[in-house]
Amino acid sequence: MKDISTLVVALGVTLWLPVAAQSAEQAAQSAEKSAATPKCLEAAVNPVTGYAVCVNPVGAPVDPTARLGPPALQAPCA
Repeated sequence: MKDISTLVVALGVTLWLPVAAQSAEQAAQSAEKSAATPKCLEAAVNPVTGYAVCVNPVGAPVDPTARLGPPALQAPCA
């Protein structure tokens, strides 16, 4: 019975090692990706959808707190 429990523990460790290694690798890749992600220098608002898209460099994430458009459109109505 002791041999079976040892075998079960060894098998469990063997199966979980690749999962642990993969999660560590994914964490390292996401850290590299976030460090290498360029900052959006210029964004435009799509007139159809109303969403902001980065045009310089294309595809970079747009800061959701950035103010876009002419100042007259940004000021709240008084």
